[in-house]
Amino acid sequence: MMKTLIYCHRNWNDNAHEWEKRQKLCRAVSRELGLIHAVEAEDFATLQRLCLREGYQRVILPSVMHTPPDVIQWLKSHGIRIHDAMRLQRQSG
Repeated sequence: MMKTLIYCHRNWNDNAHEWEKRQKLCRAVSRELGLIHAVEAEDFATLQRLCLREGYQRVILPSVMHTPPDVIQWLKSHGIRIHDAMRLQRQSG
């Protein structure tokens, strides 16, 4: 089974309510995919460490569109499978 990570970056200018909404969306999609024990990361350094050192091979993002392009590029260059929570939720609901 592939190890999955939830990456919901917390920006310094983020409204706490908006960040919590994105985090809840990722958690809900994680449960829908049957990934009850997905680990969460809030910053890029933690995401990189978990993928490179701990072997996480899939990442659930709140939205690919709203994720910095350099993060998406890094994930793709390392062969990490990306799940867009917003798109998956629209497809299932």
